[in-house]
Amino acid sequence: MYKYLMFDLDGTLVESGEGIVASAKYALDKMGWKMLSDDEFMKFIGPPLFDSFRDLCGMNPEEADRAIDIYREHYESAGYLLAPMYDGVEKMLESLKDKGHILMVVTSKPAPIAERIIEKHGIDKYFVNLTGPTHAEKTIHKDVMIKRAFEKNGITDPRSAVMIGDRKFDIEAANKHGVDSIAVMYGYGNREEFEKYGATHIAEKCEDIIGLVR
Repeated sequence: MYKYLMFDLDGTLVESGEGIVASAKYALDKMGWKMLSDDEFMKFIGPPLFDSFRDLCGMNPEEADRAIDIYREHYESAGYLLAPMYDGVEKMLESLKDKGHILMVVTSKPAPIAERIIEKHGIDKYFVNLTGPTHAEKTIHKDVMIKRAFEKNGITDPRSAVMIGDRKFDIEAANKHGVDSIAVMYGYGNREEFEKYGATHIAEKCEDIIGLVR
């Protein structure tokens, strides 16, 4: 059914919540900022960092930029290591590649860090490329990343591609480009969120993706 498979990273390939939250807490502590609740910190998983520091913490643009710099000090030295790969992911990727699908990573995480994560887990060999923002880009949303992935891979028919992710941001971005989506239940989203934003398919387990993409 789908030739091109676009995989989100956080919450889809790797369980990155611990590292993201630890780095966000580090940034707020260094800035002397009021700490958030555990539930609020979990909202850092998915959207661009700039948006999270602005919307969740009430920071102005200059403060959010500073928070991102501090966050990355921690994340790039230690936080990114706190992102174990979900069970069954590598087997799933291997099966999809063997079946002839073209796999790519499409993420809102800065590309250099995302590449380090997939290389660390040894799964970079399954993907033709990775699309993510540069360090200098403040608030690039997933729909922009999908557009760039289309251009990079010469994708002209949106019906030939599917976005696979765990949050509403993946679904909304896919819908904007007329692309189907697969929402995964094992990440950081939930069925209510997926149904509200109109996910095309819902996968309970990562191996279910194999049957959904055919």
